[in-house]
Amino acid sequence: MPKENLFKHIRSEDVILWAGAGLSLYAGYPSGTELKNIILNDLSQSEKTDINENLPLTDLTEEYCRLKLSSRNSLINILNKTFKDYTPLTTFLHEQIASIPHFKTIVTTNYDSLFENAYHGRSEKIFHSKHIPYLDKNKVHIYKIHGDLSDPDSIIITKDDYNKFFKSNLENNILWTSVKACIASKNILFLGYNLEDSNIQVVFDKIAEGLSLNRKEAFFIAPNLPQSKINWLIQKGIHYINLTGKEFIIELISNIKENIFQDFKNQIVTPDTFRSFTTSNNLKVNIESSESSYALKSISGKNGTLKYNIDFSLNENKNLENFFSGKEFGTVEINEDNLSKFRVTSESGIKILDNDSGRLKLKSKPTSILKIDLSFTNGYEIFSQDVEVYSSQHKIEMRLLLNAGLLLLDANPKPDSTEPEMKIKVSYRLNEKYTLRDGIQFFKTLSGITSGQDVTVRFHGGNSFTKSLSFFEPFHLHSSSILRYFENLKIIEHHHHLNFPEFSIDNITDEFVDHINCIGEVIKYGELLYEEDIEVKCRITKSEKAIQELININDDNKATPLIIDYINSETLNICNIDVEIGKHEIEILEPYISNLAEVIENRNSLVIIKSKVKKYKIRLKEPN
Repeated sequence: MPKENLFKHIRSEDVILWAGAGLSLYAGYPSGTELKNIILNDLSQSEKTDINENLPLTDLTEEYCRLKLSSRNSLINILNKTFKDYTPLTTFLHEQIASIPHFKTIVTTNYDSLFENAYHGRSEKIFHSKHIPYLDKNKVHIYKIHGDLSDPDSIIITKDDYNKFFKSNLENNILWTSVKACIASKNILFLGYNLEDSNIQVVFDKIAEGLSLNRKEAFFIAPNLPQSKINWLIQKGIHYINLTGKEFIIELISNIKENIFQDFKNQIVTPDTFRSFTTSNNLKVNIESSESSYALKSISGKNGTLKYNIDFSLNENKNLENFFSGKEFGTVEINEDNLSKFRVTSESGIKILDNDSGRLKLKSKPTSILKIDLSFTNGYEIFSQDVEVYSSQHKIEMRLLLNAGLLLLDANPKPDSTEPEMKIKVSYRLNEKYTLRDGIQFFKTLSGITSGQDVTVRFHGGNSFTKSLSFFEPFHLHSSSILRYFENLKIIEHHHHLNFPEFSIDNITDEFVDHINCIGEVIKYGELLYEEDIEVKCRITKSEKAIQELININDDNKATPLIIDYINSETLNICNIDVEIGKHEIEILEPYISNLAEVIENRNSLVIIKSKVKKYKIRLKEPN
């Protein structure tokens, strides 16, 4: 289809816009026929009898000048009054064209200044050969091939003017040569022309005369042309599109908005044009370059906030239903199995994403965001804590945004319930990694909230309240256990002058946790007393002295606490750091040898030592 092909050519920055008088009619400027009538009305009755009113505009103006004794002054005055001194009714269509940075060159036969004014300094007009050497490549070039009223000598309107313009031996032909150089490498869009105008036929002939059969395509936009005129265009090798100029420009902008991001991705459009179009539509794009290409790094709103619309259709899914109904808050990811349609457009209508994205991630928006201080009965306090509140008819959720993760308090309101208080459910989500300090803060807060003690909440702004919290035994025991582990890690870190990196509690065994707790508390208190039935096994070299010492251990009258030193210093890997803990020392209270008879009778050299009172102490000796 010619229209779709033209859209692609324009989006590829491969089209020159050639604008005629019809494009300015909406602003109140005259058509060619109306301009003829304006000029005729300037003649006296006697002068009108000497001129054929049916002449084409070029011949009519030629005769007008003849009647004025070859003076162009009166004709220029008419043009000034009609085009230069006139205030347009509106400039909407030209402003729309100026918002399309894909047009780098515009050629016009119009005398008005609608294009120059619409571009607001982003263009330069060219109507004389002396302008050609000074063209600014960063601006849109507007070739006014019928001249500009700022220079009356440049105006082309009479038949003689046309003949002079196209004569190859005149200096002004440099301007036409420059125009031909442009159209030789670009497709041409004719907009605002009526095939009844003789000057457009002259232009077509001159273009065909100057270019080979290998020239690019040409397109002609006009509404409801008769078939004879369409056939004439076909003979000239020009595609006809049945639209008004306004309809075409509106459809074109919509087509660019639909494709601009994909065109940039496919390197059809230049980064400058991409940035210019998105900026004019209130988007700010961040582009990064490599040796061979450009890539879009980020998108935001022109003033920081990106406002956009999401249009999507979902297949049936219970989790999604709960999310959209407000039964669940948080983040939900919709993959291609649940997403049958997906489209994201900016507030101005630019398509940013569509089904090619494959998935969609949605996040609940909080009803309010607060900053609070918390004080617990046990003396623990936390200050300037951010809290997000989410609410719907189904539930209320408060999220404490701690550095190590989220603490969630869920309340399910029951409008018909006679219960004086809502039941609150506690849960949490830890970050993948966090510091030891942040972990201690997190589980201190969770332990406080689940302990059943009173908490005072102070809002930044003045209000406060105190509430007795319910005791959540499983959560309290769990959080207290992890808090103990973290606090003992902190003791080890401080004692050995270390700084543990970010970590998590994933894949940590209960045995490791117990060992860390033992080491930390031994460091803190100097020694730990354990009340449990343990046995220490050690192999001895038999001698009379050794046997007597074992006998003395079992003699109540001679028994004293038994201290056992481990030979090797322990090294423990904590958070990927090898920490030299030191040597263990175990003191067994009221010890006895449980297999003394076997040892004495030479049946065993492995001595088993136990405590009569089932008590022992552990101490650490610092590494050398």
